Amino acid sequence: MPVGFAAREEASDHLHLAVVDGGVGLRGSLSLNPRYRGVSTAEALELILVEGASRFDEPGRGGSLKRIREVALRNSGKFYVRSLDGVFFQEDVEWQVGRSFFFPGVQISIRLPKRLFLDGAPGEG
Repeated sequence: MPVGFAAREEASDHLHLAVVDGGVGLRGSLSLNPRYRGVSTAEALELILVEGASRFDEPGRGGSLKRIREVALRNSGKFYVRSLDGVFFQEDVEWQVGRSFFFPGVQISIRLPKRLFLDGAPGEG
């Protein structure tokens, strides 16, 4: 059974959220959909995080990581995902996919301006 944890860091100007698990990784999950078998880790990260691809074919299932990335982008946040031997990083409008040292499972890091979480702040949904 995969093991995971979540952490939160609060600074004066931002909130940093991190989630980690030791599962099959994003490529492993996506490859459960026959359409995506054989994609590389970098391709899987781009398909999931930019295009909203999912292991599910049913409408409305999957795509949440793309939506979270878009919320971070709209709010001048930073978004980082590391899975297996791949890494995805977005700061401002630019995003990059690359290779990294192997990491079992998935590591997600989101940094958002603290003003989004203050009383009376406009919501992003």
